[in-house]
Amino acid sequence: MCGIALKAVFAYQNANNWDNVHTVHSWVGFTTYLMFGLQWICGFLIFFFPKLSEDYRGAYMPLHRYFGLALFALAIVSAISGIQEEIMFHTEVPKGRKYNDRQLIGDIMGLVIVAFALIVGYLVTNKEYQRKEKSLENDDEKQPLAGTEMKQTSSGSIQAADP
Repeated sequence: MCGIALKAVFAYQNANNWDNVHTVHSWVGFTTYLMFGLQWICGFLIFFFPKLSEDYRGAYMPLHRYFGLALFALAIVSAISGIQEEIMFHTEVPKGRKYNDRQLIGDIMGLVIVAFALIVGYLVTNKEYQRKEKSLENDDEKQPLAGTEMKQTSSGSIQAADP
């Protein structure tokens, strides 16, 4: 979906004879897009691939958490800089006024995004809201998805087979 959005942005800018990737918003957004792709691929391979040991998964988890939080921060910066770019480059202020309604809406949206980021940052970093580790030996949650055998019950639903 991000690829479709990037293609649309480049097509729109090319149609209007604008430069591509020339603002902080575009660079941060493009960096976020690339890092998200790498995060998704690495997470998929490490947590889905059945041959990797729990040690590798455990070693990668702190990096996965860090880059997840860093990607969230980059997305927030990209959103706020995009709003600011839109207000600065594409909004005219009527005579006799210091700002227009579009600027006010953009400022409010920026403040709401910052409040959202602060709340999410607090919840993610506060140990009270983190999932508790289970100490069960045969915990299905720690098993890779590809290694789980599935069976169909008499009612037609699908569930994990008993070990």
